[in-house]
Amino acid sequence: LGWRDIFRGRQLHSKDYRRSEHYSGERVLIVGGGHSGVDIAPDVASHARRAVLSHRCKGAVHTGDQVVQKPEISRLTPTGAIFVDGCTEDFDVIIYCTGYRYSVPFISMDCGVTLHNNAISPLYYHCININQPTMAFIGLPFNACLMLMMDMQARFCLQFYSGQKPLPSREEMLEEWKRDTSEREARGLTGKLTHMLAGDLQQRYYDELARIAQIESLKPVLAKMHADCITSKNEDVNFRSYEYHVIDDENFTKVKIPHSNNAAALA
Repeated sequence: LGWRDIFRGRQLHSKDYRRSEHYSGERVLIVGGGHSGVDIAPDVASHARRAVLSHRCKGAVHTGDQVVQKPEISRLTPTGAIFVDGCTEDFDVIIYCTGYRYSVPFISMDCGVTLHNNAISPLYYHCININQPTMAFIGLPFNACLMLMMDMQARFCLQFYSGQKPLPSREEMLEEWKRDTSEREARGLTGKLTHMLAGDLQQRYYDELARIAQIESLKPVLAKMHADCITSKNEDVNFRSYEYHVIDDENFTKVKIPHSNNAAALA
């Protein structure tokens, strides 16, 4: 949005959002139909005079009856926004839920990796710098069980850095990186989606780290619960009203929390 300076009201990124009470009585425009937008819109609506979610999602975005949904913004005005359908509306606040970009200002050109179109390369299993293998990036992949994945990446790297396992040669690591890149290109996972663990790639990633470093993988039930949670979030505004219970390494159950307990938890 190159015309943000036109709008005279408050503007912030979702990373700076804290409490819905800060927007009491205000007209709030939330931009973006991803996870942050779907989270923030109904929360803001509980206190705002009006909450509008602008997005370009083709499918339904479930945010509850208090949130008004609009298409993409055509341009901003000093007092609000004009949407691509021609509608104009005034707002007091705009919250941008437009995603994040990787930033690595702490590395120099001679580190042997590049950041282009929100992808860092070349990395062995999205982690180890192939050209300077004593450098590792922890936490780049997304659409994952993030904290558990980062723990597993750390254990993966430690196997090599502690001398428990020999690092593959540079040629072997490059070959694996090229294979992974080729598969991702065939799936359309390029650019900002380069590090996305879409579909079956999530469990495959965990299992490959485990196989190569001879460490314990994450149980398949965890990736299955994660996938179900994402699906539920896209289909049910009350997705937080459920608890997940692990049955075994492969299976889980989902139980609806009684309303009174859920309300107390949200409070």
